[in-house]
Amino acid sequence: GDFTLIADLTAVGCTDPSADNYDAQATIEYGTCQYTQVPANDLCDNAEVLACGQTVDGSTALSTSTGAPTGCGISGTDNGVWYTFEGTGEFHTLSSCGSAIDSRIEVFSSSNGCAGPLTCVVGEDDDATDNGCGFCDGDDAVVDFISEVGTTYFVYITAGGVDTNGDFIDDLLDGPFSLTFDCVPVTEGCTNPCACNYNADANVDDDSCEYFSCVTCTNGA
Repeated sequence: GDFTLIADLTAVGCTDPSADNYDAQATIEYGTCQYTQVPANDLCDNAEVLACGQTVDGSTALSTSTGAPTGCGISGTDNGVWYTFEGTGEFHTLSSCGSAIDSRIEVFSSSNGCAGPLTCVVGEDDDATDNGCGFCDGDDAVVDFISEVGTTYFVYITAGGVDTNGDFIDDLLDGPFSLTFDCVPVTEGCTNPCACNYNADANVDDDSCEYFSCVTCTNGA
């Protein structure tokens, strides 16, 4: 019988943009990345500033645990890198979905910069929910919260002590990740899709959900 044969060639090389030998053509990473420098945002004092609507590429490679925060109970004393932004009173979402490593996100507030104390706002290890990263990227994280105007926030990105990108090296030691930072106005309403008065535009639940006051729910529930 007739048949069709398709051959796809895989380019093996370093896929981490922060590595010295990064290969933009590579699609598979097998522990080939080489690093000589600690990330510029390894310490809180050198935290990289985030802008709304921005997606940044980072890496845990050669990062240290110096000054690692412990308030959210996720990273412990694991090594990681820092980001920062000023509160605007908006609804913020931070996502590392699709990262090559088992990424984790922690957000802290401070009224005294890196000198602290750093107060945990929200943290996430694995988020495989429908509103998070989904099943396939469940080892990554999504967090959201409302900031306070004038408050300084710090974001700490670390990873699980496992090898999820198949390069035979612990994610904490060589992991590239992608971090997206979004800011939108606060919209209150019913955020439960199963409620009759579900508001798809709402990002903050105002306890107004109704479940038995309508004959037919508009969302088919």
